[in-house]
Amino acid sequence: MEYRKLGLTDINVSVICLGTMTYGQQNTEAEGHAQMDYAMSQGINFIDTAEMYSVPGRAETSGSTERIIKLIKQGKIRHWGLSNETAWGVMRTCHIADTNQQTRPLSIQNPYNLLNRSFEVGLSEISIREKISLLAYSPMGFGLLSGKFHKHLDTPQDRINQFKNLMRYNGEKSHQATAKYIDIAENTGISPAQLALAFVNDRPFVTSTIIGATNMNQLKENISSIDIKLSPEIIEQIDVVHKEISNPAP
Repeated sequence: MEYRKLGLTDINVSVICLGTMTYGQQNTEAEGHAQMDYAMSQGINFIDTAEMYSVPGRAETSGSTERIIKLIKQGKIRHWGLSNETAWGVMRTCHIADTNQQTRPLSIQNPYNLLNRSFEVGLSEISIREKISLLAYSPMGFGLLSGKFHKHLDTPQDRINQFKNLMRYNGEKSHQATAKYIDIAENTGISPAQLALAFVNDRPFVTSTIIGATNMNQLKENISSIDIKLSPEIIEQIDVVHKEISNPAP
């Protein structure tokens, strides 16, 4: 496992972060514990949780903002970050924090994957220059980039099939681009999932890639992406597809 600094702190976090968005709805408690045990055995020291998990959110898992603020004041939350924010929003937040002599956000949790590279425009520079770590979520595009939908290996329990209201990654252009990325992966001798995750892991503005899995085989494959380094030739092939079908799932 590799580790990187979280923002301007002295905290080293694993490049792979274990996501828990499926826990409680797509995964049982026992499965969640098994995933955490395996992740920690592979050197992962970073787990993504959120008030609204599991997704989709429900009334009973939302509305604890005041309690979270209280925990910050009690010193039980050490640092804070942003999520789903724009370049203007990040810099505005930093300005307000500086003006009021408050701590800045040290991270931003936005989607970033082969089908949505919009973070590269504006926000990537902010991440690097302002030391605001990107914690990239949806690196697999709701599982589309695994190739299972193209190979008809999906099940009714898969997220795209189960949650029809979450349609960002289910458009025609996303499927066309994914087919091309599957070809690149197979010609390289790695799985489509490994290609998708290795690409995100290696971006200079990414601190940690948030993975999610509904079974142990998926989890092991996802974590193994840390051992794969894409050659300049493979990155060039990826960029050719990106130029042809740019950000089909923004």
